[in-house]
Amino acid sequence: DERYMATSDIIGLLKKESKMESFIEQRVCAAILRQLNDSSADVQAAAIKCIGELTNRVQEAQLREICSALSSALLGENEQLKDIYSIGLKTTVSGVPAHMGHAVAHELAPQLIRGIQSDNSESETVREECLDVMKDLVERFGLEMEGHHETIIGLVMEQLSNRKAAISKRATSCIGALSVVLSDTMLHRLMGTLLKCIEKPRGDQDVRVLIQTIGMISRSVG
Repeated sequence: DERYMATSDIIGLLKKESKMESFIEQRVCAAILRQLNDSSADVQAAAIKCIGELTNRVQEAQLREICSALSSALLGENEQLKDIYSIGLKTTVSGVPAHMGHAVAHELAPQLIRGIQSDNSESETVREECLDVMKDLVERFGLEMEGHHETIIGLVMEQLSNRKAAISKRATSCIGALSVVLSDTMLHRLMGTLLKCIEKPRGDQDVRVLIQTIGMISRSVG
């Protein structure tokens, strides 16, 4: 397949070249992002690998564009490719250089919050994928997201009582990751809220999930 070979060639070129001209970066990023929508799974997989290479070397403007395009696609209407967009975001978060963390956090945090908050679909695929990416983002760049901590706690706490076990499990993991970077005041408040919920749970709250969340926080913060 010519599209797959072309993407593989780009990956090989990126591994050899430490720096590209700005206009070439823009064209390569645009082409690779288009291939995430390709009908071929092999082309999509190659595009994900290429994103991993790109995030190591592109300038901040292109990095922000990659984050924006992937997060917009994840929150969009194409249900069949949600997992691909999610993998692309996770690849970006894990591969970006540490000094670019502020750009990634600034671009992704509001979009992921919106996805967790606004998914009204029956499958809740967007919410599930956004929680998964949020955990990775918090683990790597949680300190860069201090202004969003309170909002994230509120949203993720709501998902502990989600009817889907996969979502409540991801919410627990996300809170565990977040607990490491919270201020002492916010961490104490979070623990107090969880303990109160265990003592007097709402009808939709699973006490076992709440206890598991406290255990996750304890393991995370040591």
